[in-house]
Amino acid sequence: MNITERTDSKKKVLRQNITEVIDRETGNITQEITDITVQFPQEPAYVKIYIDNLCAVTKAPDSLKDVLFLILRKLDYDGYIALSTRYRKEICKLLGIKDGTLRNRLYSLSKMGIIASCGGNEYQANPNLFARGEWKK
Repeated sequence: MNITERTDSKKKVLRQNITEVIDRETGNITQEITDITVQFPQEPAYVKIYIDNLCAVTKAPDSLKDVLFLILRKLDYDGYIALSTRYRKEICKLLGIKDGTLRNRLYSLSKMGIIASCGGNEYQANPNLFARGEWKK
């Protein structure tokens, strides 16, 4: 049986054990068994949501989908989105809109129950729709 090992430069060898089977009569090595224990890196932190599907179900227009995609970049592990003045300006520049338009779109997302305003420039993502975390087995 031929087994080819997949070469993956990101794996880390933790332990390598070589066992030799010796013929007692001749003293020759008849078989060599190599046991390698490796560790693969953990999956990086992620945010997983199918925004297109969510927007189709909620009937949100593309303009809201674009804002939602950009604000979810700032989603923290507690489910909150803090939008600094600098990032708000960046969103407006990327979308070619004014700050008032961005505020209106955030309000629309809030009315739809996708996010909730927590005061100031902080929002909470609906925990039934969004989560941020680490890959766990």
